[in-house]
Parts: sequence; structure tokens; C-alpha cells
Amino acid sequence: MDLLSHFLSSLSVISTTIAKWQIYKPFGVAVKEFSPRFFLSHVSGPALSIQTTGGNYVFEQGDLIIAPAGGECKIGFVESFQYTVINDLEWQGVGEEPYDIGDHHPASLGVTVGHGKEVTELLGIAFEIEFNQGAALATSLPRFIKLKSRDNPLYQLMNPAINFLVNDHKPGYFGVATKLAEFTVIASIRGYILSEPDFAAGALRGMADKRLSKALQAIHSSPEHDWSVEKLAAVSTMSRSNFAARFTSEVGESPIEYLYKLRIQMAKRLLSQSKSSISEVAEAVGFSSDRVFRNVFNRFEQLSPRAYKNAHG
Repeated sequence: MDLLSHFLSSLSVISTTIAKWQIYKPFGVAVKEFSPRFFLSHVSGPALSIQTTGGNYVFEQGDLIIAPAGGECKIGFVESFQYTVINDLEWQGVGEEPYDIGDHHPASLGVTVGHGKEVTELLGIAFEIEFNQGAALATSLPRFIKLKSRDNPLYQLMNPAINFLVNDHKPGYFGVATKLAEFTVIASIRGYILSEPDFAAGALRGMADKRLSKALQAIHSSPEHDWSVEKLAAVSTMSRSNFAARFTSEVGESPIEYLYKLRIQMAKRLLSQSKSSISEVAEAVGFSSDRVFRNVFNRFEQLSPRAYKNAHG
């Protein structure tokens, strides 16, 4: 399995809601105090402007926007002057209870923003995502990703499927919607990675380096292995000093620090989802002793493995 496939296959999209948006000119939506990640597809109508702290985006028909870590923004027209906070919108299909991403809605939602003659239609997905062993991928992604439909080869498959689910009210909806959302979000992240010519320091930048990608592939294939800087340098066919300097420069942290972070992500999952003892977890993820495992876990999580297991197990 190639490294990108390894990253993507470790992602898990959960708690999905699919919604059809209608935004009338000159109204808009302010996304704030909204914890879920979200994905939007511009289906029809005039272009929108998406304003973020990192810059503004023109959002046209066929474009996709994904916020893999969530984030505040304003969605409206250039002429928009009246923005409604997203949690104050009246969502059709929710009932009288406040909208909650944790709810498993039996059907798709709908929302109408404003009124008038000109309207833009969006299809949206609100979701939570578990990165698991792909956590390094999360830190390399920007807060907002904009894709043209040409940057995502699977776009022509995605949009009709989402549109179908917007009008689906039959049993089994949520089960299908969850799988569809996972496909849509992961395919969009892949489209961004394949179309982006340059990345900031992080796992994605390291993955683009032919030699460093060999080391990253080795780490992710066998994170429990007794890796050292010397062994990883040999995998990358580089000297120890050149490898360590290049890895730190491109990935943003030392090889061992990167390895430890991955092991701690694995350990957290085992601690919360299995009955394994602390010693068994330490051995399973590649630490030579309980003491080393406890020290590294404490450093990254600011609590002991035992405390984490008690809180999440």
C-alpha cells in the first residue's frame, strides 16, 4: 500500500449530517461556535464569497470547500450585509430540539437563508473525523481547502449521489449517508493532496520527498519496529546526519518525535478500545519498557496511560 493510501485508509468519518442549503441574495451565514468539520459543494446559482481569517475565497458552481478541522467563516454574496449565525438557522428535519451533530438524523436536513429572487444552492456535510494513524495528515492540512471540480476526479460521482440522499426519506438513510460522507470527504482530501504543488512543513511535505517518503512508509508500515535514526536513514539511502536534518526540516520534527507521536496515537486507541494492560499496550506499539512508554505518553498527553484508560476505556 502506498503512503497516501495508508494515511487515507486510517481516517474515519463519523456522525454525519447531509443538508441542502438555499441562500438568497443578499443574505449570508456566519459559521461560528460550530464544532463539527464541514464540507460544502456549490450546486447552482450565483457565486458566493467565503470569508476566513486566512483569506477570502470565491465559491462558484462546481467548487468544493472542506474544513477538515472546522473553523469560523462567513458564507454569502459579495453584496451580503445580513449574516445569520449558523446555530440560529431554522433547520428543516431537526424537529424542535437544537441541532446537534451527535444526533443520528433519520433524513437529510434543509435550510433556507433569507428570501428574494436570486438563490444559490449548496449541498453540505457536517461531520467528525478520527485520524487515527493518519493524525500526522491532519496537522499538514490547511484550515480551509477549496477545490475546483477538475481537481477531484470523483466529483461527477459524488454530487449526484449526495443530491439523491438529500431527497431520501426511506429506512437505512443514515447508514448509507455515513458511508457516502466518508467517501466524499476522503476523496476531496485526496484531490487536494494530489493537486497541491507545495506544502508547508509536515507529513505531506515529507511524503512528496522521494527519499523521506521511504522512511515515512517504513514507520507507518511497522510503527512498533525498533526504529532508530540510523535504520531509517538506511531505508532512505542517506547518511544519518543528512537524513535527520532533512527530515526535521521537511516534516517539522525529528524522526523519533514523529515515530513517538504515531505510537501514542495507536496507544490511545488501544487504551480506549481494548482490555489490554498498560504493559501489553506499551509492547504492542513498540516501547521497550513501561517506564519509557509512561514518560513519552505523559509528555504528549499531559496525563498517564492509566489515567487516560480510566477516562476513556
